[in-house]
Amino acid sequence: MTKKKNWNQEIGRRGEDLAEEYFHNLGFDILARNYHTAYGEIDLVIEKDKAIIFIEVKTRTGSEYGYGEAAVDYGKLEHLTAAAEYYMATEKVDTETWQIDVLAVMINPIGAEPEYEWFENVA
Repeated sequence: MTKKKNWNQEIGRRGEDLAEEYFHNLGFDILARNYHTAYGEIDLVIEKDKAIIFIEVKTRTGSEYGYGEAAVDYGKLEHLTAAAEYYMATEKVDTETWQIDVLAVMINPIGAEPEYEWFENVA
C-alpha cells in the first residue's frame, strides 16, 4: 500500500469520526457506520424524527484537489441510492422517509477547528 493511499485512508477515517460526532451533537441517532452492501458502502446512517439520512462523507485537508462535495458525481449517487434502497429493504426500519446527504469536512492538519458543509437531499 502506498504512502498516499495510507494518508488518504487516515484522512477519510478522521473525517468520518468528525462527521459522526457532528451529527451526534446535532441530536441525530447514529444507526450505522461504514455499512457495506453489494452496491457500495454508506459512510453513516443517521436518524432523527423518524427520518433516515444516508451520509456520504467527503474529507479534504485543502482545496488543491477540489472540494469534497465535487467528488460526489452521478455514478456515486447511483451507488448511494442503490445502497440506501438495500438498507431500507433489509433493516427493520420504522419509516419510509429517507434521503441522501453529503457532508464535506475540511480539516486542517495543524489543529484548527474543522469546517463542515452539509448538502441535504442530493439524490
